[in-house]
Amino acid sequence: MSAGTAAALVLQVDVAAGDAAELEAWHGGEHLAERIACPGWQRGARYLSLDRPSRFLLFYDTASLAAFESAAYRARLDDPTPWSRRVFPRFRDTWRTPCTVERRHGGGLGGAALLLRPDGEAPFDALVAAHAVRVDLLAGHAPTGALPSTEKTLRATPDRHADRVLIAFFASEEAARSAQGVASGAELFGFRQSLARSDLS
Repeated sequence: MSAGTAAALVLQVDVAAGDAAELEAWHGGEHLAERIACPGWQRGARYLSLDRPSRFLLFYDTASLAAFESAAYRARLDDPTPWSRRVFPRFRDTWRTPCTVERRHGGGLGGAALLLRPDGEAPFDALVAAHAVRVDLLAGHAPTGALPSTEKTLRATPDRHADRVLIAFFASEEAARSAQGVASGAELFGFRQSLARSDLS
């Protein structure tokens, strides 16, 4: 299907094993709602690596790239909450990529996700054939949201950026793991939490 101007933000971040619980509490207890309240942000989710238990995938659907340039979002980046100021310095090896949707099949989220940063041809159709709930092929936009911000200064190392991202959501961890064979090098993540704009009171 054609995705028009639909966009997404894909973050992959590692923390020390002792910091994983606080990252989950912060993201679920404050950060998700803060982001989804910004204009154009539609839904966010957190997944945890099934092979590296302190690596997280944070994924957000937005209406367009304009969501990453709004005044409300910029204000949040430049004035992090006290909790955010404690958590961001613990981020390691952060990949942060605002994206537009090149191709999308299906919708919603799932109990597990496969993430791949393809160098060549992406196995989009193979993942669709493997019964993914949703498959997104995403084009990275490095300049989007790349202005200096207080948030960026808090992170211990500079964010990295992907040129392309392929993400596939599956109904279960078992289904995702069985599909890894058609997406060589893809990382497997299990669902932890999601929040949609409609969930906000």
